[in-house]
Amino acid sequence: MKKNPEIISRKIAYECPIFKVEERRVVLKNSDAKGKEKKNIEKTFWVIVRPPNVTIVALTKDKRIVLIKEMLKGKECIVLPGGKVEKYDVSEKEIREQALKELQEETGFSARRIELLHKEESPWNTLDRKFYCFLAWDLEDVGQELEEGETISRYLVSIQEAEKIIDRREMTSPEEERNLIKALSMFRKKKLI
Repeated sequence: MKKNPEIISRKIAYECPIFKVEERRVVLKNSDAKGKEKKNIEKTFWVIVRPPNVTIVALTKDKRIVLIKEMLKGKECIVLPGGKVEKYDVSEKEIREQALKELQEETGFSARRIELLHKEESPWNTLDRKFYCFLAWDLEDVGQELEEGETISRYLVSIQEAEKIIDRREMTSPEEERNLIKALSMFRKKKLI
């Protein structure tokens, strides 16, 4: 597996509420075609840094998948519950807590069981962001708590309906489809569906 280069310095060049741009001085490992090491190279990159993002695939006690319908750019979209973490540097525990918070706010469900399904990282030299996808089950309906201006309705679907949504490419992004496919597979492996 290719490792990210060593970052020897970083400074914030620009910052706003949803991202920052960092100037990063890095050491790139250098080798010839045969793998023989040559002199390392120092280089500067400007990287967009965004806070981590969480997505949750939740399963109700009656074996329905919890999706949401949200108005985005004037169009109703089918998406997984989730959102961005408010801080850049957070612990795994804080990320899990944010996932539970997003699930409850957007869908009205709290989860007694939650587990990390997978974590992805974007390329280090253009965009620095981590994506976490969680499985949640053993849900309790506690009521939706939308943030001001959000227009979200929960959309509960059977396993068969979720598979049709995937087949018809109705999710807003390929990443969301992949998350749903992985989650259905893991729910099956755990014998929850």
